[in-house]
Amino acid sequence: MSINKEVLYKGKRFKIIHIYDSGYCEIRNVDNPYTVELALLTDILTTQTDMNSFRYKEIM
Repeated sequence: MSINKEVLYKGKRFKIIHIYDSGYCEIRNVDNPYTVELALLTDILTTQTDMNSFRYKEIM
């Protein structure tokens, strides 16, 4: 997992802005850059673009 990686959280697209050693990360909403949330890494999904479609892979 890395900073600026695009992820899905609660059905919305976010980018990771900080990762804590505790397993939490700060994520910023892609559509509203002023919205920041704290989420567990196990609760977010990574997005991988492949020919204009999204595939989702759960982080473990």
